[in-house]
Amino acid sequence: MYNGNRADIEDDEERIMAAFERHQLYVKQWKHLNKPPPGTTGESTWWIVLKDVPVYDSCRAEAREIGGLKEGSPVFCKALASTWLRIDTARQPERPPNNEDLGQPVFASFADFPRGSEAWVRWDAHEDGGGMPLRPLCHLAKLVQYQNSDVVLPPGAVTWTLSEIDVFLGSLGFIKPGRESSLMRCSKRLVRAVRGGALGLEYRVDEHGAGSVYASDTVARGQHVEVCPLLEVDTALRMKSDVLKRITIPMKGSGMNRFGIVLGLGNLYTRARKPNLNWSYRGEEEVVLWAVEEVHSGAELTVDFSAPDRPLSEAGRPPKDWQPPYTRTGKLQHAGYVLHGNSTIHGRGVFAMKDIPAGELLESCPAYRLDEAGAEAMFNYRWGVKGDNDPNYYLPLGLGSLYNHSESNTARGCLDVKRRVLEFHTTVDIKHGQEIFVSYGDSYFDEDFAGHRKSELLRVEAPKADGDDQLQMMVELQRALIKSLTSEDFIKELRKRVALPEGARLDTKAVQRLRSVHALIIETQLPILERFGFDKSWQGSKAMTVKLFLEVQRVKDTKSEAALEAFHHNAFLDDFVRRFETPPSEYWETRLVELVIVGTEDSGEPEALLLEVPDKIPCGFITFVISQVLPPETRPWLVRKRNGKVDSIYKDWEMIPKGKILVGGFGDTWPYREALEHPDWGPWEFFWKWYIDPESRRRCSNLMSRTFKIAGTWDDFKCNEMSWDGERYVYVVTLGQKRWESFQILLDGSWDSTLYPSVTDGSPYKEHKLMGPDKRGHGKNWTIGYSPEDQGEPGCRFVVELNLDELGNPSWVHWHTLRNPAQARGAEEQLRERIQATARQSREFEEAEKVQLWLACEALERERQDRSSSREKK
Repeated sequence: MYNGNRADIEDDEERIMAAFERHQLYVKQWKHLNKPPPGTTGESTWWIVLKDVPVYDSCRAEAREIGGLKEGSPVFCKALASTWLRIDTARQPERPPNNEDLGQPVFASFADFPRGSEAWVRWDAHEDGGGMPLRPLCHLAKLVQYQNSDVVLPPGAVTWTLSEIDVFLGSLGFIKPGRESSLMRCSKRLVRAVRGGALGLEYRVDEHGAGSVYASDTVARGQHVEVCPLLEVDTALRMKSDVLKRITIPMKGSGMNRFGIVLGLGNLYTRARKPNLNWSYRGEEEVVLWAVEEVHSGAELTVDFSAPDRPLSEAGRPPKDWQPPYTRTGKLQHAGYVLHGNSTIHGRGVFAMKDIPAGELLESCPAYRLDEAGAEAMFNYRWGVKGDNDPNYYLPLGLGSLYNHSESNTARGCLDVKRRVLEFHTTVDIKHGQEIFVSYGDSYFDEDFAGHRKSELLRVEAPKADGDDQLQMMVELQRALIKSLTSEDFIKELRKRVALPEGARLDTKAVQRLRSVHALIIETQLPILERFGFDKSWQGSKAMTVKLFLEVQRVKDTKSEAALEAFHHNAFLDDFVRRFETPPSEYWETRLVELVIVGTEDSGEPEALLLEVPDKIPCGFITFVISQVLPPETRPWLVRKRNGKVDSIYKDWEMIPKGKILVGGFGDTWPYREALEHPDWGPWEFFWKWYIDPESRRRCSNLMSRTFKIAGTWDDFKCNEMSWDGERYVYVVTLGQKRWESFQILLDGSWDSTLYPSVTDGSPYKEHKLMGPDKRGHGKNWTIGYSPEDQGEPGCRFVVELNLDELGNPSWVHWHTLRNPAQARGAEEQLRERIQATARQSREFEEAEKVQLWLACEALERERQDRSSSREKK
């Protein structure tokens, strides 16, 4: 602390100001010489003499003085040797272009120097108490830009570039110069806090502690400047506290007379009647500050929270990426790389936006001193000095009030009462995206008060990943996603979007609602994407999904707790995402079908249910959906009536008919009606379960009941039926005189439903895909005999095979040769026997199925009669 005379201070300030004005004049006079040196040695550039200095004939201790230089004169540096500078006496500067406007400049006089002698000047005389009598002109011009040429640069600074001087001055708390000189005349030069986010921001104070917020880069009109969280306060206690009245604003949302403190740097902006920032609400717990006009780098930012908020739609789009604070060295190197968001533990929390080593300053939070009522109102958030007999309590701004507690804390807070800041330092290495925890201290806990009982706190620990940083980050990411996708607000909005519009009876595009759901999921993921360094977009979401998948594959053989947790989380997220994948285009159109329990259709109150289903889907889908709410042994049936009686049963592969559909086989009433009519996730909840179930899809496939015919060059593309041998469809082709044959396969013999290869002259030995069935295969055939592996003489026989996948869909075409005539006859005989045996089995199966369906019809008819007569008696 200074204990001298006030007059001494004023004299010193006058001296510094007078020197600055002289230096400013020198820079203006010689600005035409201000060219940074070609290298970083300080040589081959112009220097300015800042005070009269002697000149010597060498740079040795025994050097002889040969003359002197006057303050303000420029000299050209020919060479440097430690703290000595050799002057080029043969080089005089060009005269300034406007002498009359800038006064008479001083020129160095070399006429009195001895001829042939060298001229050396001591440019760094700190050891002798002489300071720096000379500076490079470009360095002096830079200091003048910063409005302080009295800054003591290190001796090594003579070799620095201008960018390195910017970094050094920034570390001392100087504002980086903007584009207008008026923005550089700022007395608030001491950096108290920095913050990243929508824009890099700095909170600076003057020597008296008065401060404001400054932009570290130029801000465009409408650009977001800061997203400030709101901290709600007790309304009754707020009315008793002058401090809280001053720093709170009304909150939006449910409830009247709710007030919140604007955190972040929001309460530290200068208040102005014509501010350069507007403010808008974003939800109930945040406000967004955005630029009314273009604001230059280094300019003071102003806002007026007493003015009405503006619609957020008037602002520009939020930034795509999280913006870091202005790059610094020293204490503030890692400060400001924090983000607020929804915690996976409790409420909101604070997260790291890069890897931060242990022992580093994480955030410096300016703090308000609370009055008695304010201290009572902010009991959960206030900070004080331990052991203080007359305690004063402080409320941290920034994100200091949002850190969650953990017994295994990863940061600690330290309150600096003199500077009124609460500084958080890391106690362990923290990874990008990880939530940061602090210890609230023993004095916070009191078992007599709800919310302050240590026994009620959740035990919070980072995933035990055994030093695997990528795995730990993945689990943190999964936790955040699950927390967001299972929140009450998200589920409520999701159900609203997937629900069928009120009163809908006509066909609708369910995919439109699905796209709305996709938009909701992306919107919910945006804060998490930002937190973990992904683009805040659909592409960022896809990149995150891919990264999670690859990480799970990487650790699939790991047995750590974190790896097991990752597998469980991944299974949940896979199931969740699967529900809302866009279905194949043929299922985009949906409609409502009315299902009526057989036997109630003719009564005054039929037992009916409305089910939303894809418009073009087989009946097996409906039986699958109903089966989801029935015991495993119960089988529902869709039935037809003729002459008032149950006549037949719809097969699973038949398309859903129009009008009412009679259903039976499970009881008199609909089980779980609400779950069927209004599934939580819309029609896709059942659709994807059915679509990915091979057995259900196979039963719904009608390919087994249809025929495949082959048409080729051997008989001018006439259709020949292929035979089912129990495993695949087959046909024997004989090579003609040209030693090759081409063909396509037709579903039900129709040229509008052909199967063909994706390339010309496809074969098992040429990479291709099976295409169709459609009518776009003209000119694309499979060809036997073009590859070395299947060449043969005329008369050589080939068995062509059409293989089906597990769902009964055509999957690939193959063939093999029967070269030996005897072998060919034996193989063909075996093939005929297999085909005949398969045909007998098919007939037997069809007969058994007919009997089963007949018995089911009889049972359903009895069920109909019993239910109908029971209703008539009632």
